[in-house]
Amino acid sequence: MCGTDSSDKLMRGTVLLSEPHSRLEYTFTITPMGDAVSTVRWALDEVPGGTKLTLKHEGLPAGEAAFGLTLALDKGWDDYLARMRADAHAD
Repeated sequence: MCGTDSSDKLMRGTVLLSEPHSRLEYTFTITPMGDAVSTVRWALDEVPGGTKLTLKHEGLPAGEAAFGLTLALDKGWDDYLARMRADAHAD
């Protein structure tokens, strides 16, 4: 993904697993992570009355120095999931 005001790459990753309608797994890194690469896993599972969405983001840098990065990523996931909920309820 590239920045909207620049052509700078903001996020990079490689799809590791893709099972339509059930699983998606990919590597994830952004410039502030340096050489660190994490893994994002999405899963859709049928449950009574609907579908359960599970998101796991693993392998992030740890420790005091990574605290700001973790907060920024958490805010990004919160925003992304809120937009998904809004889109789901728009139908």
